[in-house]
Amino acid sequence: MRRSRAPRVLRGALAASVATFTALLSHVVAGGSVPGAVGIAVPLILSIAVCVLLAGRTLSVWRLSIAVAVSQFLFHTLFVLGAGGAASTARAGH
Repeated sequence: MRRSRAPRVLRGALAASVATFTALLSHVVAGGSVPGAVGIAVPLILSIAVCVLLAGRTLSVWRLSIAVAVSQFLFHTLFVLGAGGAASTARAGH
């Protein structure tokens, strides 16, 4: 009998949503500009894809660590681009 993928997708989507909210909050608190809707949606969608792929059947510290690292890299890069590109990058001191 084939197991349902729903728990894996739910775990991945939940992890991606929490990671997106945390990264966005941290980005704004640190002085970054709030990205537009596309600047939030694109990293969220990419993060969901990464987190669902790495969710696996059971919780793994290694897979979770990789998912967080990849998501944070995507968030930082895409939030800066989504908030106005070069102008906000120079202002933010990157």
